[in-house]
Amino acid sequence: MANFFGNNAIILVELIVAVFVGVLLLLIAKLAQGYWQQYAERISSDKQFEDALTSEFDDGKKNKNKLWRKWNRYWEKRLVDSGVNFLAANRDNAGKMIIYVDLALLAVLTLALGGSFLGAALITVGLTVLASFVLGMMANKKIEKLTNQVPAFLSSLRAANDTNSSTRTALLQAIGTTSDELHEELSPIEEQLAAGGSIKTVLMDFYEKTSIDILRFLMACIVLVNESGKDMREQLKTIQEIVDAQMEVDRHLKKAVASVMPTIYVSSGLIPGLFLYTYIVQPISRQFWFHSVFAWIVFLIVVGLFSLGLFMTKHMVDNIKKL
Repeated sequence: MANFFGNNAIILVELIVAVFVGVLLLLIAKLAQGYWQQYAERISSDKQFEDALTSEFDDGKKNKNKLWRKWNRYWEKRLVDSGVNFLAANRDNAGKMIIYVDLALLAVLTLALGGSFLGAALITVGLTVLASFVLGMMANKKIEKLTNQVPAFLSSLRAANDTNSSTRTALLQAIGTTSDELHEELSPIEEQLAAGGSIKTVLMDFYEKTSIDILRFLMACIVLVNESGKDMREQLKTIQEIVDAQMEVDRHLKKAVASVMPTIYVSSGLIPGLFLYTYIVQPISRQFWFHSVFAWIVFLIVVGLFSLGLFMTKHMVDNIKKL
């Protein structure tokens, strides 16, 4: 009798988990659909502004190897903007560098695990995700620090523009007097302008490569003003007012995000915590998990849904920070 109820209990757990996962799948699909529609609309709006700034400068490269450019930009931020200088990675080879490292790590782990390719692959992916998370946090801190130095640079640029009739000279003077960290970020502009490069080409090249949004905005505005032939003084004053207002908004957004992060952390740890608790404390849970194909399928689906939820939550928070 006990065995009968035990078996029925396990079946009941399987049914409950299956129904639960099915409902979650439907909810996630519905939420994802609405979220990605809104995100696509926002991307389309941002793209119109960017295209207006770069239509003449664009040589068609942005439409080539789009997926690879995204991959390289993703790791460029983590390997270059974080300041770790990992294996001399630069903005051109960051994507390739992480692939080479992963392949080497995969080969070493496969040998170390006695030829277990699947185990080595799982560990490699896990370490890569962990490295991405840690380096991403480091990059965000550095970008935030540099962003806070931009208003001072803009003030220097306005002062330099008041005493120089040339935009090139004003930029070189302002870059030369900025803080060491921001100067390092702006050094490509300084070097190329000093070498006689076109203002539009130099600034738009920097616009393409920098990860600091407020600098991208500033360089795009300078290009537009310089191309139009308008008085730079009044335009720089307007740009500084916009930048100051945007940074004030950013400060409020960061406070709002910081206030909800504890809730996100707790909810993120709740599901793994409950799983471990039930697995350790409840014998029926140990009888169900990892002893059948169905249990493994359910486990992988739950892990996938949980990972998708974390990714979407992080993505939404990141998008709020960029508003």
